[in-house]
Amino acid sequence: MQRPGTSAARHVDPRPGPAAIAAGGEMGARIRAHDWAATPLGPIEAWPQGLRTALRLMLTTRHPVFIFWGPDHRCLYNDAYAASLGPEAHPRILGIPFREAMPEAWPLIAWQVDQVMQGGEATWHEDHLVPIWRHGRQEEVYWTYSYGPIDDPATPHGVGGVLVLCHETTRQVQARQDAEARYSMLFQAIDEAFCIVEMLFDVEGRAFDYRFVEVNPAFLRHTGLQGAEGRTARELVPDLEPYWFQIYGDVAVTGTPTRFENHAAGLDDRWYDVYAFRVGDPAQRRVAILFNDITQRRRAEMALSDREERLRLIVEGARDYAIFTTDADGLVDLWPPGAAAVFGWTADQAIGRPAAITFTPEDRDTRQPERQLALARRDGTAPDVGWRLRHDGIRVFIEGSVTAMRHADGRIRGFLRIGQDVTRRRAGEERQALLTREVDHRAKNALAVVQTILRLTRAENLSTFASIVEGRVAALARAQTLLAEEQWVGADLHTLLRGELAPFLGGQRVQMDGPALVLPPGMAQPLAMAIHELATNAAKHGALSIEGGQVRVTWERRPGQHHDESARLCLQWREAGGPPIAAPPGRHGFGARVLEGTIRRQLGGSLFLDWRETGLACGIEVPLANEDTVLADQPAEPSQTLAGM
Repeated sequence: MQRPGTSAARHVDPRPGPAAIAAGGEMGARIRAHDWAATPLGPIEAWPQGLRTALRLMLTTRHPVFIFWGPDHRCLYNDAYAASLGPEAHPRILGIPFREAMPEAWPLIAWQVDQVMQGGEATWHEDHLVPIWRHGRQEEVYWTYSYGPIDDPATPHGVGGVLVLCHETTRQVQARQDAEARYSMLFQAIDEAFCIVEMLFDVEGRAFDYRFVEVNPAFLRHTGLQGAEGRTARELVPDLEPYWFQIYGDVAVTGTPTRFENHAAGLDDRWYDVYAFRVGDPAQRRVAILFNDITQRRRAEMALSDREERLRLIVEGARDYAIFTTDADGLVDLWPPGAAAVFGWTADQAIGRPAAITFTPEDRDTRQPERQLALARRDGTAPDVGWRLRHDGIRVFIEGSVTAMRHADGRIRGFLRIGQDVTRRRAGEERQALLTREVDHRAKNALAVVQTILRLTRAENLSTFASIVEGRVAALARAQTLLAEEQWVGADLHTLLRGELAPFLGGQRVQMDGPALVLPPGMAQPLAMAIHELATNAAKHGALSIEGGQVRVTWERRPGQHHDESARLCLQWREAGGPPIAAPPGRHGFGARVLEGTIRRQLGGSLFLDWRETGLACGIEVPLANEDTVLADQPAEPSQTLAGM
């Protein structure tokens, strides 16, 4: 079967081609002027009737329309669709295969296009993510679109192309995602109880019960009801007063919100301040309920003249949660009474100051506040657990979290900090138990590495064997000590390199140059072992074996090239001034196996060794995905030189 456009491909319509696409604005003009004879589609006069009809439809509508045509899915589109493309794509993609036009999008839609081309049935896709490259970067773009077949009897499946009617919905999707994120954050964080219920009506239309669809963490504190989701109110509280069902039933039917205070004898004789409103489709008969347990206030109102003082003491004594917010730079912009109760600063004293005022001096010295914010910026949330400092100097143990609050476009607009004072819950013992388990885990890992070193090390005599093993175990111990000093949060790369290289220096020099970078615990020890082996080799055979030899170590953090590709650590080792290298070593010893095992197999990276006559050159590249690697919030380390004493 011949390609479209050749003389035997199909009957040539006698009508001039451009007349069939006389409309279409800018894209109509571009299509008419395009050299189609130089493409597999052939001249416009040879195009099949189905394509000409679809093309006429595309060029005479103001709705965004796109056409995939032919076995390699050549691109045709109208002015309305061109508005969605950036200058990188429009008008470059006209007439070229889509997989070349938008390689970032093709893997996500190829199966959809093939489904229509081979099956001949239309498809529908709503708010589907199809990223495109525009305005100098790859953007996450959402579309609602339909695919319809364009007939061509000359093809095996009778379909020559796909007609795409589409509409970009990125703004709507991002707005919905932002609203859902804020709702979820508020739902989990607020101290008020919140639930959504589905009303149940009898055959006469009277509300007689409701089922709990969703409840927040504060619900249990305010009601004492365990496992409420999926169960009905009468299951949990058989003697609940009928007026609760009547009030919520009216809200579900009329859609009119209401606020009231009411008594629930079946719930330990409690009083509640309630705001109820309808949510979702009215046919679902669902009601959202925001409420507070105001039992203490109501009882205090009925008490003697000291009720206000007693109520104040009760409320202040129960406030062991600190909930406050900061701006994107970490400066306090909202300081509720709960935060004042836990930390001792008044709102006037706290607002405008960094949240780091609540951290201990030693945590500030090790830049824990900055690392915490960096982790929250990267992952969306970070734990906030540890000893914190009150205004009066007293330390309290806080368990909580820091959550990044973002604009619809992903920019950080601030941070929500929620912490509970759990000092009285013997936090010290719990922390000690956790630390003991961590030390046990790390010790077992270290012993396993030592066993491997002992098993694989080869030497001509016992003295040499002991020296080699001692050096390798010392490298492991130095990394272990560095991690322990940093409380297993990570290891500073510059400090790790300095510690591993210093023991090898006599009259030699090592120059180090790279940005400040904190490695995750899982990467520190393998990388330390690799550097030790490079230094050992240099001390035996290379630049560190003679006085005046030099080693240069440089590194950088390279971001991923695509949105789903992880960043990578790239480290270069260069030797100079050592004995000339006539040829690469004839066999791989334990050191080479250590490099292979740590860099390639353990860290999933890549390694190259170049045995130049002037000295060894080694390149190491390892991924930083799924690790707690944090770029320190400080300038890059200046180039430094270690010299032997």
